[in-house]
Amino acid sequence: MSARLDALLVLALVGGGTLVAYRLGGGAEPSVAPPKPEARAPAPQRGLTSDRTSGCVRLLFVGGGGKRRVTGRIAAPTSGAAPRIELIGIPATEVHRDGAAFDLSFDTMPTRAVGLVVRVTPPEAALSWNLSIDGEPLPGDRVFGGPYGVVSPFLRGGLVSAADWRRALAPAVPEIDPRREVGLFVAAGCDLESPTGDAAARLE
Repeated sequence: MSARLDALLVLALVGGGTLVAYRLGGGAEPSVAPPKPEARAPAPQRGLTSDRTSGCVRLLFVGGGGKRRVTGRIAAPTSGAAPRIELIGIPATEVHRDGAAFDLSFDTMPTRAVGLVVRVTPPEAALSWNLSIDGEPLPGDRVFGGPYGVVSPFLRGGLVSAADWRRALAPAVPEIDPRREVGLFVAAGCDLESPTGDAAARLE
C-alpha cells in the first residue's frame, strides 16, 4: 500500500499561548485554532445571603385565570410581635390586624399574582398561616415553594422552623402562570422583585 503525503501539519505555540497550525508543502496559509473559552465564575445569586433573606417571605396567590376567594390568618406565635405586612395587589381593606395576627379575605386576579410580603423578628421566627380557597382548606398539592415553585406540602401551614425557611429560599420569584395555576407560592427572601411589577404597599 502506498500513500502520498501532500502536506505536513505542524502545530506550534506562539506568544500568549495561541495554538497555530502550519501546513507545510501544501501552500496553505497558517491557520489559527480558536482559543479555548475561558471558564466564567458563576454569577452571584441574589437573595441567598442570610442578612437579606432571614425573616422575610413572599406569599403569592393565583386562581387559574379566575377569581378565587382567599381567607385565613397569618401569625408569628413565638416572636412576641405581630409580623409586618406589605400588600401586592390586595386592597388594604381586605387585611385586618388582630393583635399579633392578621386576618385575610381577598380575591385572586385573573391575569396576575397577588399576595403579601411578610417580615418577622427575630429572623426565621416561626410564621404560621391557616388558609382557605373558596371556603375549602388549602390542599398541600396547591402549595409551591422555593426557587422553582415545586409542590411543597410541608409549607401548607407556614414556616414553622429554620429548616422550612431554608427550603423556601429563592434567589428570584419563580415563574408563575396566573391563568393556569391555582394555589399559593412561597418564596423566602427580602431581595426579590415583585412578579406583578407593582411595589408592595405597606400595611401599618
